[in-house]
Amino acid sequence: MSTTQRHYAPIVYMDLPQPLGGFAAIRSNIIYPDTALILQLEGTVIIKCIIDADGRPQDVTATLGPELLFNAAIEAVRLSHWNPARVDGHPVSDTFSFALDFYLPGSQTDVEEPAPLGIRSSIIQLVLVSAVFGIVFLLRGYII
Repeated sequence: MSTTQRHYAPIVYMDLPQPLGGFAAIRSNIIYPDTALILQLEGTVIIKCIIDADGRPQDVTATLGPELLFNAAIEAVRLSHWNPARVDGHPVSDTFSFALDFYLPGSQTDVEEPAPLGIRSSIIQLVLVSAVFGIVFLLRGYII
């Protein structure tokens, strides 16, 4: 008789990168573009970057949002300092996406910390996919 041995993967603890001073510290680095001020433009810019093991943002790109705010968002992130991601307590480089909200100066005083997009976008995608399938099934007559 042979015995079956199970192999277990080790438990790995990972902490996401966090901006020093929170996301409010990044917002404090924003220099609002003149054109956006004239147009009274507010909005949310989705940022994707790599936070290296030393906590420096690398390859910062704006992926979604009002294009007039892209450069200001990228520069604000580049000026920020981060606690890097950690795996089992050791700093590592990690790709990170988050939403950066733009409010006209003086229009917003209480701003919540955004959740990392991994969680938020997963929930949004699940709801959207469920809604689309529901509509398709309804149109095809599968749901009575």
